[in-house]
Amino acid sequence: MARTRPLPQTKTLGTPWNLRPATERVPARAVRVGDVVMEGPDHPAIVTQSFKNRLGWVLRARYVWQQPYEAPWALGTFHPDHKIDRALPGEY
Repeated sequence: MARTRPLPQTKTLGTPWNLRPATERVPARAVRVGDVVMEGPDHPAIVTQSFKNRLGWVLRARYVWQQPYEAPWALGTFHPDHKIDRALPGEY
């Protein structure tokens, strides 16, 4: 669904992207491909891979401003219960 109103300046910081989406804390095992998670303050990232290995849940991502041809990077390996900030539905 297309956004009908522009995002407020406090969320975009003058960019075309929502850099401060509303989030919820979820366990790493609940994060799926396509989810937007917060890598850090004002750094939302789209999850491109999510899988389990012997060390825990591995997440690979790409910042929302990166192009599709740019290689995703390792967001990290997390314990399945580690809490990650995931954007709420409708924020992206």
